[in-house]
Order: sequence, then structure tokens, then C-alpha cells
Amino acid sequence: MADTKKSSSSKLNLESVQELLKVQENSFTSLIKSLMNDFNSRLDAFAVEIGEIKRSLEFTQKEFDDLKCHNRIMVHLNSS
Repeated sequence: MADTKKSSSSKLNLESVQELLKVQENSFTSLIKSLMNDFNSRLDAFAVEIGEIKRSLEFTQKEFDDLKCHNRIMVHLNSS
């Protein structure tokens, strides 16, 4: 009788542990998904911002090249 009670008690404890592990696994999976979603959102926003900076730099470079061209023309006209 004692062996049956001990076996039943051990089985109940094992089932409880398995259930708790499953809950912990679900919580951990949920946490990882949440962190990955947050990371992906931040990475997407960062990529957009980098694109905007790149376009701004390209525009500035074009303006700078135009100013250099105008400066050459002015220097050429003044030297004539």
C-alpha cells in the first residue's frame, strides 16, 4: 500500500512539474516572440531612417557639386 501511495504521489509531482515546465516554456516563447517583434520594429525604423539620411546626403552632395560648378564659372569669369 505504501508503494502505491508513493508511486501515486511521485506521479502527481511529475505531472505537476511537467505542467509547470509547459507553462514556463509558453511564457519563455511568448517573451522571445515579443522581444523579436520589438527588435524587428526597431530595425525597420532604423532602416527607414538610414534611407532618409542617405537621400539627404545624396541631395546635399548634388547641391555641393552644383555650387562647385558655379564657383568654377565665377572664377573663370572673374579671371577673364
